[in-house]
Amino acid sequence: MGFAQFLKVCLFVMFNINCSLVYARISFQKDQRMDYVFPPLIEKSVDSRIPEGHLRPLGFQRHPDGKVQETKGMPSPESFYKYIQDNQPVMMSGAMKNVPIAKTWEKDDYLKEKYGNISVPVSVRKQQFPGQVRIVQMKFKKFLLEYMYEDWYLATTIPLQMASELTIPQCLSCGSYFHRLLESELWISSGFANTQLHSHSDHILHCLQFGRRDFILMKKEYKKNFEFVEEYPTSISGHSPLDMNKINMFKHTNFAKTPWVYASLYGGDCLYIPAEYLHQVRSYGRAISYTIHFSPSTQFDLRGCFGDEVQKTFKLTDANFLWTFTGGHKQLSNLKFSPESFQKLLQLLLGAGDRLSFHQFEHFYDMALKQDNKRPPALEVFWKMAKKDKDYMTRHEIDNFSPDKLMVVVKVLNSRFSKKKDEL
Repeated sequence: MGFAQFLKVCLFVMFNINCSLVYARISFQKDQRMDYVFPPLIEKSVDSRIPEGHLRPLGFQRHPDGKVQETKGMPSPESFYKYIQDNQPVMMSGAMKNVPIAKTWEKDDYLKEKYGNISVPVSVRKQQFPGQVRIVQMKFKKFLLEYMYEDWYLATTIPLQMASELTIPQCLSCGSYFHRLLESELWISSGFANTQLHSHSDHILHCLQFGRRDFILMKKEYKKNFEFVEEYPTSISGHSPLDMNKINMFKHTNFAKTPWVYASLYGGDCLYIPAEYLHQVRSYGRAISYTIHFSPSTQFDLRGCFGDEVQKTFKLTDANFLWTFTGGHKQLSNLKFSPESFQKLLQLLLGAGDRLSFHQFEHFYDMALKQDNKRPPALEVFWKMAKKDKDYMTRHEIDNFSPDKLMVVVKVLNSRFSKKKDEL
């Protein structure tokens, strides 16, 4: 083989490896079975020198401590609050089995026809680099045509057009948490898929409509056992960078000392995951679910939770979520703040904590103005509210900010949103 020919072969191989990161279509569907054994059956190694669960997926290192507490159907808002107060995960069996999409979304044809032209961010697994993904923007129709074959999945803020078909679970349809809704996300995958071990700073209600999803859950105090990486400094959300499909038990001996509980969800089931709880999700078959993220709170009131009010059915579009998805991008629902609405936003970001750190504000600010490359530095905006040289604001300070002080920041944000809107 001459050099020129060799170079052509090299370029061909490099091109195809690069393309395979996005388009690696196989000619048959992925395995859609849902009859996997979970929790896993743990067998003793034939060699006593090899630790239990070595080079096996998460869950093989020790037996679970039991199932997540389960309740039949949808709990009342008052009952649900007790689980939140106790920081207790709970599975709600059959809580959403009679929602309209249980019929309309049963086949992908309906979704392709009605929402096919929406642009969505698809997560594509890099076959040459296990555990890594890249985000590819494509039409929803394209995703639905290929996800049964490709190593793709969808995890996105729910597009505004689709939100009108989805209902808010009744346990969140009134009281404090109805006014603390942050975001709703759509999850679609096929075949076997799993996530990293991760945690969120928000409470999450995960409702599965089709397929099966298994959850491994652990308390926040065990983060150190998994070399946890914070999403940003001072964050309580983050993930473990370790490969959860192949645990090295010679190196990570604490896995065997980490207690865990589990839940298996089928169509119509929901799972409440408290903020900071570590969890891994495993999916099987054509799995479609949506999650609702809501901000933790230091108090709870039951206004609107009695009589006929609590029986009302609300769509996602009836609620004021902090984030929405439109034009192919995640963005704030409110693009014109008042001092009062901005103060409420700061209280949502604060959650149940006593301090709002600069890094937490910066994370929000950079997401909100992600497409604005000329935005002022986050620290400059933060110090219009916080005391100089302080990297946090206290709850007391946020609750007692004067409208004039808030208005200084509101003018900055509104002017940036207005300029971006004009550019679009």
